[in-house]
Amino acid sequence: MANYYNRGKAYGDLISCWESDIVFEAVMELTKRGIPCLTVYDSFIVPLQYKDLVDSMKDTTPYVDRRGILNALLKVDNYDGN
Repeated sequence: MANYYNRGKAYGDLISCWESDIVFEAVMELTKRGIPCLTVYDSFIVPLQYKDLVDSMKDTTPYVDRRGILNALLKVDNYDGN
């Protein structure tokens, strides 16, 4: 984990985008299933009967690099203070 700290604002912004993309992957899947949902940051508001499904999705939804963020993320490295 130490490699991910102190890399600067740009790196933090990319991680934040990455997290948002994972949330929206889950939202797209819920929408395909006809399950209404709202998000608040990385939390989901769904009808109670879908709680277990959403809890499972939070742990298993893969990241899909639809915007090329992973390539940008791998290029950001100002850990050495630059």
